[in-house]
Amino acid sequence: MITFVDLISLMLTFLVMLFATSNIEPVSWRKTAHSLAQSLNWEGLQLPQVAARFGIQHKQPVVALDLDYLAEVLHAAVSAVPSLQGIQIRQDHDRLVLGIPHVLLFISGSAVVSPQARTALLELTPMLRGVGNRIVVEGHADPEPIPAGAAFASNWELSLARALAVADLLGTTGLGRRLACYGLAESRYDELGETAGSDRHANARRVDLVFYASTEDDG
Repeated sequence: MITFVDLISLMLTFLVMLFATSNIEPVSWRKTAHSLAQSLNWEGLQLPQVAARFGIQHKQPVVALDLDYLAEVLHAAVSAVPSLQGIQIRQDHDRLVLGIPHVLLFISGSAVVSPQARTALLELTPMLRGVGNRIVVEGHADPEPIPAGAAFASNWELSLARALAVADLLGTTGLGRRLACYGLAESRYDELGETAGSDRHANARRVDLVFYASTEDDG
């Protein structure tokens, strides 16, 4: 048995050596490949088409963009669209935050997206479609309590409803992916700094699109 195993090992080594030292004639190889392509009707087909012919799912690799580069691209794109004026873009440690003020999206106290907001998000969607980075939607509110009898019982419910409304509209305008949504109410209010009271409250009432350095699959 040991002699037989040694013989097989030597034969395999010899075959590997022959393959490694072989020289394929390019002309003959092209003729063979062309003949196979004609017989299988693969001429002119791209990889996704070949995969579809055999029922194989072809998925393009998803790549996360560098956040510095993404910030420059979004700045340039947003500044060129009048309906997106007022959107703020800032980097927060390992995140890139695109802040959309509530006046661009909602009527005060409401989570129903306004018609002009639909136009703005329709302009924004193509910019986001090619971004492979993980995107999270965060709704924010100011610390003022919700009036009695309002449609929402708390700022948390209002902020979450607004995040969900933005994510839903991005999906219906062709983003092509699901987004995680969070309602943060006024929990990030202190991060706005020492701006004037009215401006600070206005900046607090916003929806943020948060981009991470990783892809959705990376978590």
